[in-house]
Amino acid sequence: MSVEAKSREFRALLTDTLPFELPLIFTNEFRYAALTDPPNGEALKVMWEKLRSMPNAKHPKYTIPYSYKIRKDRSGTTTLSLIHPEGQARVAAFYGNHAETILAACAISNFSLRYPSAVARIYSQVELSQQATPKAGEVHVEPEPQPDAVDISRLVSFFSYRETNLLSKFYDSAAYIALEKKFSKLRTLDVSRCFYNIYTHSVTWAVKSKSFAKEHAKQYSFEQQFDVLMQKINYNETNGIVVGPESSRIFAEVIFQRIDVALADRVEQSSRRLRRGIDYDIRRYVDDFFLYANEVEILECIQRELCILLEEYKLYLNEAKIVNFERPFVTALSTARRQVRRAMFDLKASVDAVRLPMTPAEYRQISQAVRGKTVETRLIIGEHGVGFHNISSWCLSILGSMVSEMFSALAKLEKVDDDRLSCFERSLWSLFSLIFYIVSLDVRVPTTFALGNLLRVCGSEGYKRLLHHSDWIDHVIEKEMIDLASQSHDAFFHKGANREAVETLNILILGAHTYGSSFAANAEIVRIVDELRAGPASYFIYISLKFLFLKAPAFHAQRLTDLNETNRKAVVERRRDLSTDSEMYHLFCDLLSAPDVSVGQKRELWKAVQSDQPSNANLNGIAEICGFVDWSGMRLVHSLKRKRLRPVYE
Repeated sequence: MSVEAKSREFRALLTDTLPFELPLIFTNEFRYAALTDPPNGEALKVMWEKLRSMPNAKHPKYTIPYSYKIRKDRSGTTTLSLIHPEGQARVAAFYGNHAETILAACAISNFSLRYPSAVARIYSQVELSQQATPKAGEVHVEPEPQPDAVDISRLVSFFSYRETNLLSKFYDSAAYIALEKKFSKLRTLDVSRCFYNIYTHSVTWAVKSKSFAKEHAKQYSFEQQFDVLMQKINYNETNGIVVGPESSRIFAEVIFQRIDVALADRVEQSSRRLRRGIDYDIRRYVDDFFLYANEVEILECIQRELCILLEEYKLYLNEAKIVNFERPFVTALSTARRQVRRAMFDLKASVDAVRLPMTPAEYRQISQAVRGKTVETRLIIGEHGVGFHNISSWCLSILGSMVSEMFSALAKLEKVDDDRLSCFERSLWSLFSLIFYIVSLDVRVPTTFALGNLLRVCGSEGYKRLLHHSDWIDHVIEKEMIDLASQSHDAFFHKGANREAVETLNILILGAHTYGSSFAANAEIVRIVDELRAGPASYFIYISLKFLFLKAPAFHAQRLTDLNETNRKAVVERRRDLSTDSEMYHLFCDLLSAPDVSVGQKRELWKAVQSDQPSNANLNGIAEICGFVDWSGMRLVHSLKRKRLRPVYE
């Protein structure tokens, strides 16, 4: 099989088998590269195949995902799953074998706002940095096929999506306005803990029928294979599917498409004989339903029929999230967005003036304007009762553009005196203070990605020019990072909500990557580190703390040794589980790939797991391809660029 064919076969590993919310240094790109272009040398190939399959595990009955929690909003968390690489390979193979069937299975509903419509084809070899920034979440399909060459920096998803890849686009669309013109009432419904409650066998009930599925349970079919796949990657569980990967949303969409069709039939055959587009209409985004009508009785009728259908699939509505709107369908969130948008654009107008020559008095006015807009934004959110999690990413994106434009302008100035540099410095700090304020109110994984993109300016020419004048802003940003790490850690760790919070780990990674040893050896960071490593071994804590330790290896020498030994023991003790347990397998691979673990230590670890003793050259060769962590941080900018494209989901 050619490299191009293997690229297509394993492409889903880059797009659809991982959660979006992960530590910034975690990547599937090394595994993808090794699978598409396997290593040379017979002995190294044997090692690679052993590592992929593990002893007597070419066809394990199941794999166990590594589950972890992320902050969903201020009030709750969500449990996500990192599937075992063996399971991820199965998902990729399923995509390759059934892509057209998946598309057909997701094309029968007239209600769905988000469904796969084509296999996304991206042929551009040009680096992302040389392209105009793609719109968030969009995947483009080239009209004319070109030679197969995938630029992985621009891949977002295996499929392209219609009609609305992001829910926020629906609220701003002409279709939303048209529905508002036609119908005076809107009811929004949400399926309670949808993915955690989906029964895997229900996909066969949806595509065929319940009686047919039970009668032909072992007969090969697309839906039966999908059912088996979702079980095998989730410890053979039939009640609930893994949450996080796009493949799970595809699975759910197949089921909900059938629910949509059945709902339309039941509503139109009810005693009211309701007509779609005249008496009612429905839209659905994944598991969120939007019911439109001009009478409350019609909404009640539709909801009753929907409840009956959902119950057939062992699913239920979340009664606490049922919301009714009267025309115009203006929510507190949309009003807040509008007012915050106005405040942000006013702020941008003030910031743009910084690029022009001005007097000290004019600077003071600009500084006051920035501070005033900070207060105004806070008041708007408080007034409407809308949490920052609903609007923070948008705010951070706009503020990030302002910061980047200011540093670009600073880099282009031919001559600049100290007064002008001071003006830039204080104006930039006003922006950064607002940025850190927003992140502190909404510490979630996506906001850590946004913060990482903002910190990229610390390596720009404009930033270096500012540092030549004064390093004050550098110190205060580092202090804000330390304070943010402390706040996040204390909120998640001490309150017992989440010991291995990816939110905190990403802040530690970003701080260590940006500021190196001064951040990694800071007393407050050391406190956080020691509390994190005091508990049981954990994969995400291991890779994140090791990344930080490697930025100050002399200072953290003993901690690094202890961390490696704790996790080495965990792998050896559970070596029989590596073929099935995602956490242990990932941990094993990243111990082998770690730059601070000696070749001798890697040989002993390999021998304990695989029994043989490979050469130094082969151990070094396997270390280059087996890991899932960018230990150097050299790919962090690339990773953040991919995160900027965002998932085709919200």
